[in-house]
Amino acid sequence: MIVIIVYSDNHVLVVNSTSFVFSMLFRNQILIVCVINTVIQKHRTMKILLTFLSMSIFLISCGGDDDNTAVINLKLEYAGEPLVMFQEFDYPDGNKIEFSRISFYISDIELTTDGASYNGGEIYVDLTTSHSSLESSNKGLNINISDVKEDNIQSFSFNLGLNPTLNASLPSDYPSSSDLSRTGEYWSNWNSYVFVKLEGRLDRDGDGIKEAFALHLGSDEAMRSLSFNNLDNDRNIELSVDVEKVFNTGTLYDIAETPNIHSLSQIDKINQLMDNLAGSFVLK
Repeated sequence: MIVIIVYSDNHVLVVNSTSFVFSMLFRNQILIVCVINTVIQKHRTMKILLTFLSMSIFLISCGGDDDNTAVINLKLEYAGEPLVMFQEFDYPDGNKIEFSRISFYISDIELTTDGASYNGGEIYVDLTTSHSSLESSNKGLNINISDVKEDNIQSFSFNLGLNPTLNASLPSDYPSSSDLSRTGEYWSNWNSYVFVKLEGRLDRDGDGIKEAFALHLGSDEAMRSLSFNNLDNDRNIELSVDVEKVFNTGTLYDIAETPNIHSLSQIDKINQLMDNLAGSFVLK
């Protein structure tokens, strides 16, 4: 067995070993540890070393102290516990509920540090896959904001939904790489994007049979602005969303009476849920 160790200064050490060695990454010292579990002829060693030197240069340019990325971590909860898709929870009225999809748009993202402010544009956030198991729910979903050159984030703000200018546009106005090109997140009848989707199944009458619900929220009136100040964070922001509070903040949302929202005539229900959702974001 041959072990190749590449240091951050591109110094390479090659040693023979019969013991088990695992890959590791040290921020300032050892950059790569590679185990080649085969017989390597001496005339091939130089070729292998050159390959790993190239890899070390790549890693130095993409990581470590030169990384100007701020990370927003989002986790879903239900009544203070990790929310897992298709797992059964108690609705505030005592009936059983499970979720199959939770997604939303955020826009006008702004981070402020001691010396500058940074804008992150608009992002479509789908928390469904990232909360498909208990393990993934505990990790949450990371949203990366690039080109943040200073540490010590002081404030963080965003819109839940899209501002009126963005909401007046169409998916066809954007390239396929844009989050705003998603035709499935746009209502042509409303002339609006779908800001939020909450979908799942609920036992509405306690008979043990769950029926589908689909709460789709949008329109200019539905946008909500959130801000978090006096953070004094480095580059990581952790937010949790307690979905139970979406249905039970002040007034219980009667999901048995209104299990589906697909019409602007239901704007009062949309506003109730958007108010509750905006209030359920908590800084950890």
